[in-house]
Amino acid sequence: MLALINERALVALVLFLTGIALLWTAIAGGTPDLQPAFDPRFFPRIVLTLWVAIAAMELAAAVWRREPSLEPAAWRIGVLVIAVLLYAVLFTRLGFFITSVAFCIVSLLVLGQRHILTIAAFAIGAPTMLLILFNRVLKMPLPASPFFWWL
Repeated sequence: MLALINERALVALVLFLTGIALLWTAIAGGTPDLQPAFDPRFFPRIVLTLWVAIAAMELAAAVWRREPSLEPAAWRIGVLVIAVLLYAVLFTRLGFFITSVAFCIVSLLVLGQRHILTIAAFAIGAPTMLLILFNRVLKMPLPASPFFWWL
C-alpha cells in the first residue's frame, strides 16, 4: 500500500476526503421549506459532488500510474497555503477579479506550469468566465474591485 502513495496520490486523497466531509455537511443539514432549486445548499451540493468526482478520478489516476514515491515539496505547500490566506484576506478589499488572477498565476507557477500563454489564458480566462457566470447569468455579484468598478 505504501508503494502506491506518492505526492500526487496523497494530495488527491486529502482533496477527496475533504470533499466528502463538506458534501456530508451540506446534505446532512435540516431541509428548509423551499423547493430544491431555491434551497441555499443547492449549488454547493452540485459543486461538492463534482469536487468529489474529480478528486476520485485524480486519486485513481495517481494510483494507476504508480509513479515513484516522492516526498512532498514542503515549500510548495507553504506557498499555496500563504496564497490561499492572502486570497481570502484580499478578496473583499481588491475584488474578485484582481485577486483571482493573482492567485491563479501564483498557483500555476508553484505547481510547475511554465508555459506563459497557458498561465495567461487560464489566469485571465477562468476568473472572467466565473465573473460573467455570477454577475451576469446568476445575478449574484462578486466583490467588485475599487480600481475596475465595471468588473
